[in-house]
Amino acid sequence: ADIGSGTSPGVAAFKQAEFRLKGFGSDIGNYKDGFLFTYVPMTGDGVITVRVVSLGGENNFAKVGVMMRGALDEGARHVSLLLQNEGKDLKTVWRGAAGADATTINSSGDAVMSVPIWLRLVRSGNAITAYHSDNGRAWRLVAGTPLTIEMPGKIYVGLAVCSRTSGSTSATFDHVSVPGWESAPPVLGGDL
Repeated sequence: ADIGSGTSPGVAAFKQAEFRLKGFGSDIGNYKDGFLFTYVPMTGDGVITVRVVSLGGENNFAKVGVMMRGALDEGARHVSLLLQNEGKDLKTVWRGAAGADATTINSSGDAVMSVPIWLRLVRSGNAITAYHSDNGRAWRLVAGTPLTIEMPGKIYVGLAVCSRTSGSTSATFDHVSVPGWESAPPVLGGDL
């Protein structure tokens, strides 16, 4: 789904065990989000784990990563773990109340990230904790998490791509693991 008004249609495809997304959108942040979201509904506690294999686009400020979102409107509550600057920077972005201004923190600290990189969000009640890993086995807690965000029982969990320009941003994800996959495959659209 393309979240937010004025967002050009994005595309998501699943081929050879990889999700390939091409998205547009103004930002994931501020009061309203605009981005491509490939998601499954999730009720209760759960974990999404992915490996970001590649990303590319016209803008170093494009955002690519994972999200847990309370609703599918542009001002919804969410917690996101996102790569920026060609995958060199890791950002945690969240909106604690619907329609409120989002908060962004630099989660990479002094470290320079590089793709491929593993990302994980864990929901336990209203606490959402973020992790990253170089190899998918040794996980590092992301500074500033867990975050306590009052979410509904049913949320939307998935992959987010935002170009932050009129051009597109592309990303490839693999090793995607999220509850509900078997009973409710991710919502996909278009063809790459």
